[in-house]
Amino acid sequence: MVSMAAFKMSLWLFALGGVLSAQSEVRVYQASLAVGAPVSGKLILVADTLVFVDDERPEASFAVPR
Repeated sequence: MVSMAAFKMSLWLFALGGVLSAQSEVRVYQASLAVGAPVSGKLILVADTLVFVDDERPEASFAVPR
């Protein structure tokens, strides 16, 4: 099983990989996802991909094309 720290690092590397390959700007925002109970985390915009990193449960983080 992957540790939470390793999972978060993988998401950051994914975000940075998109920047390095496309030379795009990375924007990171504090965010709250409200589907039922609010979930705090970070919203990362990389090129045409949005990444939500869940602060409490990183395994529930996700990425979607814009």
